[in-house]
Amino acid sequence: MLPLDPARVAAGLSYTLTRNGPGDGRELLRAPRTTTRDPVADAVTAAVTGRTSRLGRIVAPMGVRYVAVPRRAGPDGTAGRTPPALDAALQDQLDLARLGSDGGLELYENQAWYPGRTLVHGRHSTIPARPREPAQAAANTDLSGSRPLGDRPSTPGTVLWFEAYDSGWHATAGGHGLPHQPPFGVTNQFRLDTRAAVTIAHDGQGTRYLLIGAEVLLWVLALLWWSRGRRRGRSADRDAARAAARAARAERRRSEDEELDSTVEFWERA
Repeated sequence: MLPLDPARVAAGLSYTLTRNGPGDGRELLRAPRTTTRDPVADAVTAAVTGRTSRLGRIVAPMGVRYVAVPRRAGPDGTAGRTPPALDAALQDQLDLARLGSDGGLELYENQAWYPGRTLVHGRHSTIPARPREPAQAAANTDLSGSRPLGDRPSTPGTVLWFEAYDSGWHATAGGHGLPHQPPFGVTNQFRLDTRAAVTIAHDGQGTRYLLIGAEVLLWVLALLWWSRGRRRGRSADRDAARAAARAARAERRRSEDEELDSTVEFWERA
């Protein structure tokens, strides 16, 4: 029932994440997991087992704004079977609002969602990094009132960037780098202590481009080797054909000479 490459939560229950809609070919394969735990699967499991009524808060740091539960494989497709515990769990969530949708799809809006590039200040600006229980820490933190981080100077606080945590992400303000930690153990946060404009960038593309270049080079070498082998094969075929033609001509000449010798001998005997 799910598009792209679903991740299994339990028997008969899986999930998939898409970016800004149904996704495209770039999302056919999931990114490699960098931790032993799956935070989305843990969040869904906590909701289905009745251990949380704040699923929206738990998945908000991962950028989840909508939760869609397909009941059919398309408008007129085959009907699936939704686990009863999932229906009950979604109805019990305090931060998910049911939206009107097609009959083959249940759609919920996460009211605890916040922009992926946002600034938190005030009493919520201290966000736990690498907590022992990430889901519980996220459920106890309300960031729905956060405001988007623009290009203008911002007041001091905590900058959140909801791409998956990676040491290649860096934020600068006023020409200085900002301390980098994973909020709730999954995404990126940077501490802004002075009023300044913040720029976020990833500096790990050099290694990526190097690997892509090496892969392209290997493909070029493989194609050259393959084409050279084909040329050698064609050259060998031509040489064999020429040799066969030379042998055929030589055989014809020998036959003609033998016929001539036989004729001379016939007249000599006559």
